[in-house]
Amino acid sequence: MTYIPSKMRYSQDIEAFSTDEVITDKYWYDGKPIYRTVYNMGGIGTNTSASAAHGISNLDTIVNIKGIAERGDGNGTLSLPYINPTGASAFQYDILIDNYPSTHIRIITGTSQSISGTMVTLEYTKTTDSTGTIPAWTYPSGSGYIDAYSTDEFKTNKYYYNGKPIYKKIVDFGALPNSTRKQVTAGITGEGFDRIINITGFASRSDSGAGFPIPHSTTSSSNNVLVQFVSSTDDIRIETATDWSVYDDTIIFIEYTKTSSPTGDIPESAPRGDGIIYKTTEVDTGDKWIDGKPIYRKVVDIGNISTGGAYVNTMHGISDLDTVIGLRAFGKRGDSNGYQTIPYIHPSSFSSFNNCCLIDIYPQTTIRIIPGSIFSLDNVFAIIEYTKTTD
Repeated sequence: MTYIPSKMRYSQDIEAFSTDEVITDKYWYDGKPIYRTVYNMGGIGTNTSASAAHGISNLDTIVNIKGIAERGDGNGTLSLPYINPTGASAFQYDILIDNYPSTHIRIITGTSQSISGTMVTLEYTKTTDSTGTIPAWTYPSGSGYIDAYSTDEFKTNKYYYNGKPIYKKIVDFGALPNSTRKQVTAGITGEGFDRIINITGFASRSDSGAGFPIPHSTTSSSNNVLVQFVSSTDDIRIETATDWSVYDDTIIFIEYTKTSSPTGDIPESAPRGDGIIYKTTEVDTGDKWIDGKPIYRKVVDIGNISTGGAYVNTMHGISDLDTVIGLRAFGKRGDSNGYQTIPYIHPSSFSSFNNCCLIDIYPQTTIRIIPGSIFSLDNVFAIIEYTKTTD
């Protein structure tokens, strides 16, 4: 049996995912270190609200909450939250994940969706740590051994598949809107912006600490929260169908490349701290899953998604696939007016599901993207992280 040492700072060699609390090599924008814990939520039946106490002492700010689940029929993997875009009745297949109440992790399944195994990853800061300045030797060059979240641009130690370094920043979005659209300046287009790699977020209530990840979908109505980047105005846009303004502390994470960075070769291997690599061939990330197995990463070129709602199936080409740790995708809007991540949720009405998009692994050999009838994206790439049966 392989053991991962608990409560260690993995700053120079590996990043660990453990069911014990781990101090990561990441820092929040206020200078506090970020912790991580993985939870095994097990199987969850249809039309069920499953809740488990996270057991975190001195919890301060939730930085990220995400999940991965095995389909109840055993024929693939779902990334949480899970949204089906094919019609109003498709809400019965959705899966919600949030932090409600603030002491718990909650998962709600639709009336026709069950999952046989669910792993949830929670990243957070703690009240017992002091705020301060992110160490100067890691900011803003990104060449050190730690990772930072800052409202200023930060050059990460990640590389995109074309060799360009990946930058990131966080945007303080404030309160979510009340049944409308709200835009907050991202401040990245003036820095030679090239393309979006990832855009996600987390919304919290200052009165209770409860919150949920963004994008967000419910399982019974159109009460969803959408996020996208509008490149023409350099804005983060969030749209809601109902009043979510009680969630008054919202942070958006955005990762991107820059036109000023040349393309080139990515080192075949790089120790953690020298480069986190995204390639269209398999990469050993150097990170470890809860069972001690190494985590691999691969970028899969999906191509374009055309309107019409046709499923897009792409073989991922991974041999000996064991556990999927993460799955997401992104692409450029067909009107060239911004980027969107997948899963993509439109909150305005039931009928707006024709402008949503789902991603999953179904069957086990294939990355499947299900777009709504009027959804389209160009230059779509999927990123999958996983372990292997051979390790």
